[in-house]
Amino acid sequence: MRKKHIAALAGIAAVFAVGGSLAYFNQNLEAVNVLNVGKFDTEVVEIFNPEEGEKWQPGETVNKQYSVKNSGSIDSLVRVKLQETWTRKGEDEPFLSIDTSEEPEVLGNNPEADNKIESVFQSDNTDGEAGNDIDDSVVWKDLQTGSGDDWSYYKGYYYYEKTLTPGTTTSALLESVTLDKDIDLGEMQFVKKYSTKPGNDLTESDWKEFPLNADGKQMSERELVEFLKENGETAYHLKTEIVVSAEAPGYSDADYNLIITAQSVQPTEEAVSDLFGEDVLSYAKESGWLWEFQEDVVKNQ
Repeated sequence: MRKKHIAALAGIAAVFAVGGSLAYFNQNLEAVNVLNVGKFDTEVVEIFNPEEGEKWQPGETVNKQYSVKNSGSIDSLVRVKLQETWTRKGEDEPFLSIDTSEEPEVLGNNPEADNKIESVFQSDNTDGEAGNDIDDSVVWKDLQTGSGDDWSYYKGYYYYEKTLTPGTTTSALLESVTLDKDIDLGEMQFVKKYSTKPGNDLTESDWKEFPLNADGKQMSERELVEFLKENGETAYHLKTEIVVSAEAPGYSDADYNLIITAQSVQPTEEAVSDLFGEDVLSYAKESGWLWEFQEDVVKNQ
């Protein structure tokens, strides 16, 4: 019986968050049914400064270099997919999640964007609403996929156009990320508070919000005076706080995660067709990528 042995896909996931929970990447490398002629292994290489992302401000750029290294002993071909999520503090499920490999619909009209994760678009950046159905991404990514670069985008993945030989590293796919300067940070509300404690030695517990009137709105100062008078109290201090609406918080106080997964395969036409897809093989040839294919290996058993 003739059985064909193809090097299986190797996946490496690098997870790092911006906006309060920045973490170094974790590797999860797996190579199954690899040809025994050599070691088939790749690893993620990324360079970034965690402290720059802890207090990410609108318009701020954070260095996020990302590349892939072949740490094995045989050639490989590499592709990468990007995922990003936004998750509110104290919640497990993200309110926005984008995965390039799933090719979600792009809502914005940016001719330079290949996919939703590259398209920076908000349907309304002042209403405090955020989610997949109304926004694309709010993070600009400096991806090296232009003319003359070594990376190309095709149907949900970024492909390295060259064969990655043992011990070598790809050029950087990603150089930096920038939080959109016009990101929706939520609907602002004015909350009026008072204190019935005299003097200036006040703590937060000494402050109370203005009661609501018959219209369901916070009382005016005149109404508050009458209200307290009926209860034998006097307001000695007043203040107004500007807070983000709990019902429309936008992207405020949320964690951003950019997840990069690299996949590699043995450089044979059969392996590429089986694992990346026949259309990828055709596209690579038509585009003139420098993939050096080896002969498919067939072993008699």
